[in-house]
Amino acid sequence: MSEAIKDCIKKIPKIELHFHFEGAFSIDALWYLSQKYNPYLSYIDFKRIFNVFDFPSFVRAWEYKNSLIKSLEDLSFLCDDVIKYLKDENIVYVEITISPFGLKNLKAEDIIELLFNKFSLSGIQFIFIGDIVRNTQPVDAYKKYSIYREMRNYGVMAVGLGGDEKNYPPVIFKDLFEIVKKDNFKITIHAGEYGNEDNINNSILHCYADRIGHGNNIKNNKLIELIKCRNIHIELCPISNKILNKRFSLERYCFYDYWLNDFSLSVNSDDPGIFSKTLSDNYMFILENYDLKINDLKKIQKKSLESCFCSDEVKSNIIKII
Repeated sequence: MSEAIKDCIKKIPKIELHFHFEGAFSIDALWYLSQKYNPYLSYIDFKRIFNVFDFPSFVRAWEYKNSLIKSLEDLSFLCDDVIKYLKDENIVYVEITISPFGLKNLKAEDIIELLFNKFSLSGIQFIFIGDIVRNTQPVDAYKKYSIYREMRNYGVMAVGLGGDEKNYPPVIFKDLFEIVKKDNFKITIHAGEYGNEDNINNSILHCYADRIGHGNNIKNNKLIELIKCRNIHIELCPISNKILNKRFSLERYCFYDYWLNDFSLSVNSDDPGIFSKTLSDNYMFILENYDLKINDLKKIQKKSLESCFCSDEVKSNIIKII
């Protein structure tokens, strides 16, 4: 792809719906903290930690990254790093998934308040999606949710379910999401990233999902009909899926089928820091591998905007930009 097209893609005002804050820290920022707290670790060994090629290696990188955040000062430094990335990518609206419970010695409420204050001053339109990381039982998940509910005035406008889909399928959290729905939060659930179509179906029917994260390889006609009837939005993350899924192939990847079938969909970076792949890289990926043009990216942006969890007033402001 020519440099002119790459430059054009980078300059497009963008919307991102599937964006993990804790997965967006740049390697340079994490290396700075690694030198601060682990000065004897060489850069070569540090880079090995972030050589991500499957889910176990992703977890290894995620856990080491978390171990480097020991204070709100560290978090503030990383937040500045993420804001710089968003501005460099010309992302004008972002829905930021936050997972504040994996950082030792830091209270989730303090983390959310700090992030809200920093992003409120950034000039970027945003909301937070509170992630119920499903490496836990529903009773612990409810404790996490109760904190998100308390922090609603600090930008938490939606609740998500991420993490280990195989061992913690969405359906075991259905009682929790019934409460989330009654509390009038929007809901997005990672399903179909590693699990089967049943997880997608159950996310919609039993967990009230407004959007599905990843949602790969939907083939069942009844499920397709359900998705189209309820206008369920699919948050696609092509490069993330390519890196983490050993069975990934361009021929089998679902993007083009969904595009031709006029699904409500978006293209997202997922964890741009850990993967060292930006939202622009994901856009270039679909342009290079599928029969799309630059103008089609604007259509994807509009599909993204239609499924944003923000207010109609914010949407009307964003549409003027994109």
